[in-house]
Amino acid sequence: MPAFVDIDAWFVDLWEYAYQSSDPRHMQIVNLLRKMHRVMFHDVQGALRVCESALQLIEAVGDLPCAELYTRCHYVDLTVQFTDHPSSVIPQASYNVALASKPRYAKCFTRSLAYHGVVAAYALTDDIGYADEIHSLIDYAGRE
Repeated sequence: MPAFVDIDAWFVDLWEYAYQSSDPRHMQIVNLLRKMHRVMFHDVQGALRVCESALQLIEAVGDLPCAELYTRCHYVDLTVQFTDHPSSVIPQASYNVALASKPRYAKCFTRSLAYHGVVAAYALTDDIGYADEIHSLIDYAGRE
């Protein structure tokens, strides 16, 4: 897993792929992700709804594993950072880590976001109670 990823460059690559694609849903996905980024700091609930819509479309298209994982991780990140319920996404965050370990996602830089999301959800819910889980995840991610 790379230590640093230029998310902006990845997004430009995704946009170029969508623009060249014969499937108009690819461009819809890019536009939804752009909208999510535009509204996330002033309308978290709106950003979460846009994130859900993007994920539904991504799953329907089925050929954008990195965009899928990115969107799933971003949903967790938004919930953890901007709501009062970080514990509500622990199952989703854990699912993202399991998903990230599958071969389909092996080349996705967003794998590191999956680990970050679950560690953040644990830490903001009960950092002492989840200390063992947090340390295990950090160790596992470090070995990747």
